[in-house]
Amino acid sequence: MGIGHPGLFGTDLNMGYVQGFAKRKLSSRIYGGLGLEWSFAGKYQLAFSDLEGAGMEDQSLTLTLVQPIVSLEYDTRDNLVYPTKGLFITNQTNFISDAFGSTLESLGADLHPVEQSDYFFAKNITRATFYASLDGTWRSVLATRYGMRVGLGDVPVSMWENANNWIRGYREGRFTGKQLHFLDLEWRKYFTNRMGFALFGTAGFVGNSLDDTFSADGFVPAAGAGLRIRVLRTKPVAFRFDFALGRNGEKSVYFGLTEYF
Repeated sequence: MGIGHPGLFGTDLNMGYVQGFAKRKLSSRIYGGLGLEWSFAGKYQLAFSDLEGAGMEDQSLTLTLVQPIVSLEYDTRDNLVYPTKGLFITNQTNFISDAFGSTLESLGADLHPVEQSDYFFAKNITRATFYASLDGTWRSVLATRYGMRVGLGDVPVSMWENANNWIRGYREGRFTGKQLHFLDLEWRKYFTNRMGFALFGTAGFVGNSLDDTFSADGFVPAAGAGLRIRVLRTKPVAFRFDFALGRNGEKSVYFGLTEYF
């Protein structure tokens, strides 16, 4: 099960990536793309010492990935930065193999890191986002998003999905699994030309199989509110300050220059 011990995975993670992408317009609303991503992660901490009575030492995994990417998009949004209407659907598949130059560690039989060889797996990422103006202007917008991130094949623990990457209100490594599903709902309301707020909620599910993902243990909810301050009255760019509450008293604060989605 993907979340047998919240907080066990990825508690001290150093990472970064570089990605290049080429997209082509296939029709008036459909785009196809090919890309390549180089990424690394070090000190992917496995906090075994937190397991009571296990008598185990913490372990740390490292990985370097070279990932070919294939994507397909459908886009009817009226604005890329601050949409007030339209639909955006994207599907992206990343392919990971030592044949492409990737190196990664997994846990051996003695629960110590060993470098993997002769592996091939993929990660599929799908998101569908819908925007609707509630008053016919940009001042009141309802945004909804469904997302799915699924590992295909024998995905190592260091490549499991972390709920905090897509669901506000959680710390790194608190809830992980081979697959992650989430449904977001956010209302963005401006009461002046520059000042506004947002209310949001998320129903997330994380685990290794459909049974444990869509179960009470796999349920990862979140809710929160935020402040919006537009940089310029005529431009749809705003500072975002969000506070989110998650399961079991988890909480996080977020700052950004664009909307969360």
